[in-house]
Amino acid sequence: MANKKLRGIYKIVNTVNNKVYIGSSVDIESRHQEHKRDLRNGKHHNYLLQRDWNKYGEESFEFVTISTHDTKCKLSVLEFETIEEYKKHHTIYNISNPLEEPSRRNDRRVNKGKNTKGVVYKYTQSYVLRCLTEELFDKARSLHSNIGKRIYFLKSDVDKWMMNSLQNSEITTDDRMPGLLNRWYNQVGFAILESSAYKRQLTKLGVSVPMFKNILVPKDFVSVLISMKKDPSWMPRKPKGLTPIQLDALQHTLLDYKHVKLRDKISICCDFFSKEMTKAKEQISERKYYNKDSFDSYFKDRIKRRNIIMDCDIDKVLRKMYSEFGFRAFKRISYEHIFDLLGITDPDCKTIIANEHVLEQLHIYPSVAHLSASSSI
Repeated sequence: MANKKLRGIYKIVNTVNNKVYIGSSVDIESRHQEHKRDLRNGKHHNYLLQRDWNKYGEESFEFVTISTHDTKCKLSVLEFETIEEYKKHHTIYNISNPLEEPSRRNDRRVNKGKNTKGVVYKYTQSYVLRCLTEELFDKARSLHSNIGKRIYFLKSDVDKWMMNSLQNSEITTDDRMPGLLNRWYNQVGFAILESSAYKRQLTKLGVSVPMFKNILVPKDFVSVLISMKKDPSWMPRKPKGLTPIQLDALQHTLLDYKHVKLRDKISICCDFFSKEMTKAKEQISERKYYNKDSFDSYFKDRIKRRNIIMDCDIDKVLRKMYSEFGFRAFKRISYEHIFDLLGITDPDCKTIIANEHVLEQLHIYPSVAHLSASSSI
């Protein structure tokens, strides 16, 4: 007789640093196996958990069932309550809110079904395409500026050039890169053709082309080659590529990131600024707090220069990012006692960012709670 499925809440514990990942499932044992498989393959959806798994090894993690529940209760609510409870005493890996994404596991399984290799990728395709635009658009400019002399480029050579120019090693190892590069070529104004199909026309234009190779030509030039096939006596001008103004407009369009979901923006910011936030977390014990306005200005300037986000979600994204690294914002109007105990006299400092655990160690945050309770009696 098959074992009965356990339905409830579970956790994955890092025994080295005591960080915890909280989850829920209608079949806890199967979910544990899914986590292990994804982590072993380096394809886990939670990049924080995956990073520590790679760093400390499988033997440093324990899979524990917290509680089991019948079919009447809503697991997403219980998971949220458990996460909030663990946040008080532990650092957690969880990034998303289970109440905001009630069907996220179903969505993930659908994505797995669509994926021929059955894996969940760390980055979305739109994010990878955006990274290609950010890092390689100068290369696209160079291709367009030189296309008039060359007429075509060998796709294999351009692929190597592009891959060697990428700085994000995690993207270069993504097995979807060949297909995504093809999509990106199309976005930046190039079409991929089979050389043998247009060898006669290209030879007529004065260029030699190898047989049975994929080549890149400007998309507008494809119609020219087709016309040459229909009318062999017709001689066109050589392609000039996109103008600088067209390229600038195209780049701006490709970097427009409003279609990306909020949780993806948060994940992207956490990746981009992981070094800065980790350093800030290490120094918080000595500094005790950071001025939120200065913090925001620094990251907004970096975001603007890198074109990471270009819409009004930026404040919400930053707030969520701070939370992911264990920081919380304290406003003077609500926590005036904290400002007094920390000795903050600058009237322009209206909001600070601090770590609750550090404030507890300094006997600041509990004392505020005590003072607030006393004043209300």
